[in-house]
Amino acid sequence: MAFFESIAVYGWLLVWLGGPRQQILLWSAVSLIGMLGVALPNGLAYWRRWDQVANGTRPSAIG
Repeated sequence: MAFFESIAVYGWLLVWLGGPRQQILLWSAVSLIGMLGVALPNGLAYWRRWDQVANGTRPSAIG
């Protein structure tokens, strides 16, 4: 998550150093796409396994 957040911070830094304001939108969008594309599925899988353990069922060995 820190990697994806650092991408958005990079956009802010470019603007603070005098770059065009569109850099914020570009790098924030890239950061959001990365978080939704990678971190969201991993987070959903974590909560799915947590719910299975809480209900007393065993998670699948395959995934």
